[in-house]
Amino acid sequence: MSRLPSSSTTAAPPISPVALERVAAALESDRLQRNVPLAPYTTFKIGGPADLLYDADDADSLAAAIVTARRAEVPYFVLGLGANILVADKGVRGLVIRNVASHFSLATMGGSG
Repeated sequence: MSRLPSSSTTAAPPISPVALERVAAALESDRLQRNVPLAPYTTFKIGGPADLLYDADDADSLAAAIVTARRAEVPYFVLGLGANILVADKGVRGLVIRNVASHFSLATMGGSG
């Protein structure tokens, strides 16, 4: 079982509010939420808020969110279905990227096999 990084008792460097705002401004606002409890997104239905929660619905938006967080030096975590993960009551500092892609398709090149 995994645990998301949280504001635990170990001293983590604080996240700059300016850096968080930079990330928020760069991501599509209709898929971004602030201070969202993560409990509804886990199978155990526990967990505190994420500073930022972004729903990535395709590979491009997922990659863009990761690049944006890295450039702003904001910690990020990619959340899949929320199974086998525990989120602390204190929540998660930084950006949580929820992978909500509904399907994938594979394209094949012409020719025979």
